[in-house]
Amino acid sequence: MKLLINRISQDYDNIDCNDIVAFELFLKKYRNVLHPNHYISLAAKLSLSQLYGKINGFLIYELSDEFLTRKIEICKEIMKIFNVIEPGLTKLRGVTLYELHAPLMILLTRHFERGLLTKTEIKIKLKEVVSCLIEARNILELEPKISAEGTMGTAAKEALLQIKDWERIIGKI
Repeated sequence: MKLLINRISQDYDNIDCNDIVAFELFLKKYRNVLHPNHYISLAAKLSLSQLYGKINGFLIYELSDEFLTRKIEICKEIMKIFNVIEPGLTKLRGVTLYELHAPLMILLTRHFERGLLTKTEIKIKLKEVVSCLIEARNILELEPKISAEGTMGTAAKEALLQIKDWERIIGKI
């Protein structure tokens, strides 16, 4: 077992830290070997949650609906694990919630523009985005303002203000 984990760890360590495709292939390769909550799988998912949307070829507004859905799936898997092993006001929780809000909001906007959602569905999805942003803001505003996490906290606060525009369109959420 130790040899196997060492080999898997080496494979993980050899992945370029900005290579989304390599992280996805790693997870696929070891999906039948590692439990989805294994620490090595979690590390790969954490990397993916932060890479989707920030790497050339995978910038957030360029992502297809499929990739946005994948980012949401990864963030929600991470949050399930954090709810058990790292509840509370932790930096990783705040960052993951902030990362989760963006694909949720972009998909909501795209589906709204295509006329695929009812007013009720829009409100439900918007409440999920607001919930992510509020918790992310509450956590990340505790970080130094000049840190990356502090900057995310400020961005979360600003994004919450922009949601007011949606309230004008669909009514109070």
